[in-house]
Amino acid sequence: FFPILTGVLLGARPASWALVINGITVAGIGILTQLNLTELLSQFNFKVWYLATHNSLEKWVVICCNFMLLNILATLSVTTILKGLHNSLQKLAVSDQKHRRIFENILDVYFETSLDGIILEVSPSVTQIFGYSPKELKGQPIYTVFTPDNKNSHLLDRLISTGHIQDHEISIAHKIGQLRICSVNARIIRDETNNPEKIIGIFRDITAQKAMVEKEKNLEERLNRSRKMEALGLLAGGVAHDLNNVLSGIVTYPELLLMDLPKESPMA
Repeated sequence: FFPILTGVLLGARPASWALVINGITVAGIGILTQLNLTELLSQFNFKVWYLATHNSLEKWVVICCNFMLLNILATLSVTTILKGLHNSLQKLAVSDQKHRRIFENILDVYFETSLDGIILEVSPSVTQIFGYSPKELKGQPIYTVFTPDNKNSHLLDRLISTGHIQDHEISIAHKIGQLRICSVNARIIRDETNNPEKIIGIFRDITAQKAMVEKEKNLEERLNRSRKMEALGLLAGGVAHDLNNVLSGIVTYPELLLMDLPKESPMA
């Protein structure tokens, strides 16, 4: 067990040296036995080694070689497994650190909830968008941040029945009372037996985009109204011009006739 414990605690290279020490120890005791110097071992109470004096050298060599072979195989197996496990843990730690950085710096709000809508996990970006800290929201129903007048009471039922929702717009109440328009993408996570386990998803704040779209829509409506007024103005100008051409003769010639008629004339 000495090389194995050394490999577990210190690694493969010290375990190799422990194997060398084991080999030297076995060889040294073998030499003492073959030279009938086992009295030197009596002070260590190694009575079991006296059995070796009743066996031939060939048996001793075979037993010791088998022992060292098994020792080497056991040590190499344990150290190889531990090295692989260590490398896997290192890769897992690097991956976990990478995903943790993404989770902590993502601009959208990542969330996990139970099937009944209790918030299990939420990213720190929720503070910037909704004003709540992750600690305030964990353990609370997700409807905590829904506005009272929106129609999303059946959102979870729809999600569970369809398995996912995509680009669903929802109004979120900021902690100080402001309204945020968010786009929600969410889906059901299932366990090994294909039963629904929890809900994961993303809230994306689209308040600014919606305001921009509304502003563009208003500008477009104003432009359309301006074009309509311009068309009406051109039409009115054309009609007035044509009427002027007709009315100018009707209005002008009677005035000219009045200039030649006496005031008491019935024609006046």
